[in-house]
Amino acid sequence: LSPVDVEVGSEVCMVVSDAYGLRRYQTEDVFHCVGHIDGLPDLRFMRRRGLTWSFTGEKLTAIQLDRAYAALREQHPELADVPLSCLPTRPANDLPGYVLLVTTANTPAGLGNRFDAALGEINAEYHAKRSSGRLAAPRVVSHPYAAVAAALGGPHWESQFKLAPLTQRLFEEIDAALP
Repeated sequence: LSPVDVEVGSEVCMVVSDAYGLRRYQTEDVFHCVGHIDGLPDLRFMRRRGLTWSFTGEKLTAIQLDRAYAALREQHPELADVPLSCLPTRPANDLPGYVLLVTTANTPAGLGNRFDAALGEINAEYHAKRSSGRLAAPRVVSHPYAAVAAALGGPHWESQFKLAPLTQRLFEEIDAALP
């Protein structure tokens, strides 16, 4: 669709191109059109589309992680404004699993166990893979937001970085860039 064809109430994904349509960037963001301003759609961000990961068939999604984060924040109000992200991890000579990346120094004790339990309640396949020993227990890693943004967002993170609920890069790829 061109911008003028987006209807109020519709959900759309944005594709950014140059004037000739030769370069395309699928943002994977889903927007809700709430109206039009000067002939252009007034879009509100709703969620990420297509953010999933699976080592053994657990098909972990960003939507499931958002629900798990909500459960953690309900149990720990001090995490209300703390950005969280989940990264897949495949340590050498160990089981694959996930890292809960917390952007605060004050990580509540037992957070990894509560995160694991929340994911198991939300995703039956995750629970089955954890119970059968095919996935490792999640680890909790804490780093300041600026360090995480620089490691994941690159040199120009300050103007463009937003921490997603699920990061599709392996933790081992960015671990060296974290302090």
